[in-house]
Amino acid sequence: MKVVLRHSGARFVDQASVSKPVYLSLDSTEEVWAWVVQLLPCLLPGEAVLLEAFCPPLKHQAHVEVRTWEEYTDGKPQIPDLSFRLCAIVTRSPQNTPLLYKLVCRVGASHAPLSHHQSLCQSLETTLKECGFTDPAFAVSLRGLATKTALDCLRLIMQTESNMSSQKRGGVSAQTDMIGVDLLFTFDGATIKPVVLGFHPSLCLHYSQPDQEQEIKSSDGEMEACRGTLLLTPLIRSQHYLMRGKTVLVIGAGGYSKKFIWEVANHYQLKILLVDCDPNHFASKTVDHFFAVPDLADHLQDDQHCMHICDWLTSSDLHPDGCVCFWDDCVILTSQICDKLGLRGALPEAVAIAKEKSRTHLHLLSLVKATGVQTASVALPSGQTDSQVGVKDRNKGGMSGLQDETLRALAEFGAGNFLTGCTDTIETSCTHFSFVDSVRLPANSSSPSTDDSFHPRVPLLSPSPSSYAVPCLHVESALDLKKAAERGLGHPGAAQNRTVGFPAVMKLEYGAGAVGVRKVNSLAQSLAHFERIVGDLKEETDYPGIGLGWGNAMTLMEYIGGTEHDVDIIIFSGQLEGAFVSDNGPTRPPDLYRDRSPDAHRPRCR
Repeated sequence: MKVVLRHSGARFVDQASVSKPVYLSLDSTEEVWAWVVQLLPCLLPGEAVLLEAFCPPLKHQAHVEVRTWEEYTDGKPQIPDLSFRLCAIVTRSPQNTPLLYKLVCRVGASHAPLSHHQSLCQSLETTLKECGFTDPAFAVSLRGLATKTALDCLRLIMQTESNMSSQKRGGVSAQTDMIGVDLLFTFDGATIKPVVLGFHPSLCLHYSQPDQEQEIKSSDGEMEACRGTLLLTPLIRSQHYLMRGKTVLVIGAGGYSKKFIWEVANHYQLKILLVDCDPNHFASKTVDHFFAVPDLADHLQDDQHCMHICDWLTSSDLHPDGCVCFWDDCVILTSQICDKLGLRGALPEAVAIAKEKSRTHLHLLSLVKATGVQTASVALPSGQTDSQVGVKDRNKGGMSGLQDETLRALAEFGAGNFLTGCTDTIETSCTHFSFVDSVRLPANSSSPSTDDSFHPRVPLLSPSPSSYAVPCLHVESALDLKKAAERGLGHPGAAQNRTVGFPAVMKLEYGAGAVGVRKVNSLAQSLAHFERIVGDLKEETDYPGIGLGWGNAMTLMEYIGGTEHDVDIIIFSGQLEGAFVSDNGPTRPPDLYRDRSPDAHRPRCR
């Protein structure tokens, strides 16, 4: 029987050279006592000498070797006597949940103490195979056992810290966000059990990087799904610290679906200045300052609203650090306020283009390739239903290979500061980009907003942004549809002439939530749907929250069959920080509602 004698205390964590374990025989009590007496004078307050029972690690099992006759006549190869320990790195999620970041083995000779410095790093599965444990189910079981043990260690630390004062934890808001757990497997009779050797975060993190990174792969995708999140919690906590006490002006309170925002603002300890049209809104009682603008929902008066809100801030001696909105109807007003106050935000001209569907598509269509060739849009193959449109069909008409090209273009877009107009570094590093002033929108367009003054310098991406737009028509009256019909609406070759062909889709120009969306196959169906929508939806009170504060104008755009996707992007200072793509699956014509089936894919981030 053996025992292990070592120092215990914060000073000896991650300092294996200072605190080397001593292995002694349990039968020699005098020797054990002599070592204890020798180590005690070296201790500081709060430290101790730890005496533990020695736990023998798992040994390799006998296994059948398949060898050739030549190998057999050369003599039996000597199998090294190896032992191993596990290093598990566990992190705390922002939701205070322990997550396994990495789990590796340290392998070395069993005749000497196994340390981080004198061992090799490899995967648990490889190590078990070398020890003769070839059953994959056994490896999965041991991995699960090691994972549970490591997660329980951090969970115990978190529970202990929750009952400690801030002074004992190390300061205000101090907490443990990452631990390194050293453990080994040993036999307890006929049962294999894990034994925790100690917590060594720096050593585990430093020595858990194998020579071949691809070798360390989890056999269970759920086990190490948090790979890459090592610094997530510390960075989020840093952001919390930077935002604490900041003053944020919020335009539009939204409905109860936005209730979580006020809870988050309280968690961030933000000072909120809220502007909304409802003086009795529930959020008005949860913010620091509230300003009621009764006609805020009438966004045709956004210029006047901007002046009134800025005057309120000045008269109240309020100085916001930022201005945001969480309600789609208020995006243009928010951009105007940011522009007037000199706060960070999107330009009003850019937001106005993005807010109006037809204007967005016409703007994209005006951005052609460097060769001046306009990419044709893709029409739904005649006679086919949505469910019959496959990948092969959707790739017709110049859209072939767009997925790979789009991913490349996104990566290159993210590498350049395109939105701020700073192109010096891009021109020297990306040779297949050139910059020109945006082409003005066609003068013969039916949209009332085609004469835009907003034409920043944009990169000539390949494929062109026009590849993702279709011909469309801004519709404010039935006369707009009839005039468009006289110019070729629905005729063969309409797409090449930038006029809308049938089948087409009608949408509310400023609408949200797919309200009023319908697939139409002829001019007669278009007129009938337009008359029904403008008769039922006239003002904001008819259907709150879908954008009727901007009017009930509609857009008619060319129909493209296939599945529906959501693309959410994060842009900061003109840089693309992230993009999230969600596959919502097919839609149901003619209203094109989402078919919320289990086949819909979760967001995939780039």
